[in-house]
Amino acid sequence: SLQENQLGNIPSRVDMPMLRDLHCGRNQLTELLVLKQNFPNLTNLDASNNVLTILPDLQHLTSLTTIQLDFNKLTQFPKMPSTVVRVVLNENKITALQPSKMETDEILLPNVAVLLIRNNCLTELEGFMVEKWTKLKTLDLYGNSIKTLPYQLGFLSELSTLHIEGNQLRSIGSSNLSNTPAVLQLLRRRAPETVGENVRKVSTILSEVLVKSTTFTLENKKLEELPKELLEELQRNPVVCNRIKHLKLTNNRLLTIHEDWIATLPRLISIHLDNNQIQKLPVDPLIKIKNLEELRLFRNHLQDSALQQLGCSNFLWKNLNILDVSLNRLTKFPKELLSKLPNLRVLNLSSNKIAADLEDWNSPPSSLEVLDLSDNQIVEIG
Repeated sequence: SLQENQLGNIPSRVDMPMLRDLHCGRNQLTELLVLKQNFPNLTNLDASNNVLTILPDLQHLTSLTTIQLDFNKLTQFPKMPSTVVRVVLNENKITALQPSKMETDEILLPNVAVLLIRNNCLTELEGFMVEKWTKLKTLDLYGNSIKTLPYQLGFLSELSTLHIEGNQLRSIGSSNLSNTPAVLQLLRRRAPETVGENVRKVSTILSEVLVKSTTFTLENKKLEELPKELLEELQRNPVVCNRIKHLKLTNNRLLTIHEDWIATLPRLISIHLDNNQIQKLPVDPLIKIKNLEELRLFRNHLQDSALQQLGCSNFLWKNLNILDVSLNRLTKFPKELLSKLPNLRVLNLSSNKIAADLEDWNSPPSSLEVLDLSDNQIVEIG
C-alpha cells in the first residue's frame, strides 16, 4: 500500500510482476504509466483521490477485476480488460462511457457487475453497450446530465440497484426515479414493438447463458431447438464467441444442433449434449474444433449412422479425452472413429445394443484408461 502520501508518480523502477493489489489512493498522482508493464498480474487497483486526468490502456492486465478511480479528474472512460467486474469512477469529469478508439466489435465490460459513475459529465448511455451488460447488478449514474435512458437497460434481468437521480430525465416522473423496478418496467415498455419481443427473449437468455464469459449454458430448458435470435446475437459478437470454451445444453428436447451453432463457437473444449433426443450430429463444423477435449452425448437417440458418418470424415481429435455415448441406440462402434482419437482416456458405450464382437477394433488407443461396455448384448470379445 502507498496510500496517503504525497506521490506525484510511481517511478518505472518499481517493478513488481507478482503484485496483486495496488493501493495508491490519497496521493498527488498525475499519471500511472507504470501500469503498462510493471504489474502484469494486478487484480485490484485503487488509485482514488488523486489528480489523474488520463489512464494508459489497461486491457493487457488480464487478471484485473476491480478498479477504483473515484475523486480524480478523468475525462475519458478508461480501456479495461474484459475480466473487470467492479468499476468505481465517482466524482470525475467523464463525458462518455465509450473509450476513444473503441473497436466496432469490442464489448465494453462484458462481465461488469457493479458500475459506479455518479457525479460525472455523462449526457447519454449507448443502448448497444448497455445490452451487453448481462451480469450488471448495480449501476449508479446519480448527478450526471443524462436526458434519456436506452430501453435496453430495462431488459438487464440481474440489475437490482439503479441510481439515476440528479440527471435531466424529464420523461421519468420524479416519484419513480428512486424506484428501480418501476424505472426498468417503464424502459421495457419503450422497446420498439417490431423488435420488443426479440429483445426481451435475447436479453433474458443472454443473462443466463454466459457464465464467467467462457461457458455457454442452456440447460434444463425443454428446448426443441436453440433460439435463432440468440445465434444471431452471438454472430454479431465474434469476440464473445472466441472466449466461449464450454457448451452445455443438457436436459432439453433437441433432435440435432444446426451447423451454424457449432461453427460460431470454434474454440470449444467441451460439449455437453446429454439427455436430449439427438439423432444427427453437425459433422462438418464439429470435426473442425481442433481443441475438443470432452464430448458427452449420453442418453440420446443416436444410431450407428451418426457415428459412422463421423468415422468416415477426415479429421483427428488429438486432444479428445472423454467420449460418452452411453444410453443410445448403437449396435456397434466404428473402428474408423476410434483411430481418430489417439489420446482418448475414457470411452463409455454402456447401455446400448452393441452385439457384434470387437475383434475388428484391432488394438484400442494405448491411452485408454476406462472402457465401459456394460449393459449391451456382447457375446464375445476378440
